[in-house]
Amino acid sequence: GGAMFASAIVFGAFHGNMAQFIYASILGFFLAWFMEYFHSIKAPILLHMSANCWGFILSFYGGELTKLAGGVPVLLILAAQIAILVLSLIYILQKRSHDKKYLQ
Repeated sequence: GGAMFASAIVFGAFHGNMAQFIYASILGFFLAWFMEYFHSIKAPILLHMSANCWGFILSFYGGELTKLAGGVPVLLILAAQIAILVLSLIYILQKRSHDKKYLQ
């Protein structure tokens, strides 16, 4: 628990400003939790990639996308991103379960 919080604070601090510090610290905690829960570096990498993609899309296209069709494109992008992340994590869990069966 304590190491997860400490690494999250360090992760946030390396982002260089207060707005990103808060966001990155919260994300850092979830990255550490994903690592512990899934026992695979793939899970936090996927979460980090997902967060970076979402940040990129919103920072460059967020204004225009929220004006189109009442923001539906933003919701569709977010839904697709969440679906990809969830399906990837399910795959990781199934693979881990499969590997444990054959390694015993």
